[in-house]
Amino acid sequence: MMLKDIDDICNANDIKYFLCGGTMLGAVRYGHSIPWDDDLDIGMLREDFDKFREVMLKEHNKDLYNYSSHWNKSGSHYIVDKIRLNGTFFSTRYSSIHEYQDGLFIDVLVYDKTSNNRKIGMLHSRTVQVLSYIIEVLWYNRPRKAHRKLETLILPFIRVFPIDFYHKVYERVISLYKNKKDAKYIIDSTGKLQKKGPFLMQGLEDIQRVDFDGGFQAPIPIDYTNYLTFDYGPNYLPEPVLSKRAAPHNFARIDLGGYIFDAEEGVNYRLREDNPEKKFYFGGEYLCRDMKLNTLEKVLHVLKTGENEMKLPEEVCKQAVKPL
Repeated sequence: MMLKDIDDICNANDIKYFLCGGTMLGAVRYGHSIPWDDDLDIGMLREDFDKFREVMLKEHNKDLYNYSSHWNKSGSHYIVDKIRLNGTFFSTRYSSIHEYQDGLFIDVLVYDKTSNNRKIGMLHSRTVQVLSYIIEVLWYNRPRKAHRKLETLILPFIRVFPIDFYHKVYERVISLYKNKKDAKYIIDSTGKLQKKGPFLMQGLEDIQRVDFDGGFQAPIPIDYTNYLTFDYGPNYLPEPVLSKRAAPHNFARIDLGGYIFDAEEGVNYRLREDNPEKKFYFGGEYLCRDMKLNTLEKVLHVLKTGENEMKLPEEVCKQAVKPL
């Protein structure tokens, strides 16, 4: 639903976008979202993004969506703009401490031109990464467990300037090569690829449509191999081992409000019967292949014999006790 609405807006305003990150990988590997992923990522080159942000800040359906950006004073200080579904909550441990509309979202990632000199391009990307980290630490405004010593040390110094100051510096730095006519390389200004540095822009400028969730034809670059290889390595098509199939976000609260989205095939009818007041968005028929490998006979056999025992780390077991 959300992606289709964004697609309509982009088509109406001649804005090029494409699936990126894990969402692009899902489209290439499966023809739909990665089953254990928990958000959608779309990407744009800077020229298209500037146009998109302007359109969204003025014209989007405010009853249905909230455009979450520092620049519209929404309360968000993420460096990545997000389109959020009103009436829902999708809070991580990081975002849940802040007071703003923290709903189900699609990330809008931006790719900016950089120097054709690889070393200067890497310096550009790393500077953006440092500024992103400063904004992240200052917004949280307290040391976090994973980086307690470093953040305890730097917080008194970065608090000298307001967070708006760092946003302005960040925007200036990512735009240093905005008008470069012969740029060959770009950097990921808002995502996880900052630490990897520049990569070739070639291949991201032209798109093709491929099958995605619910039969929707979503755009991906015609030459997606360069991007996916840079992000995930050359062996990106095989599925990871089961232990690596985990949602990337650490949730504090999930509430879909008045919505129910796609469920496994065979479950949708019962959901409608039990939730007549909900709004349903079913885009296609889905089947959990791994779950279907389990049968009552297999469960009974394991209980009787004790075979196939799985030992989990103690920390995982402690976390699992909480919801139980």
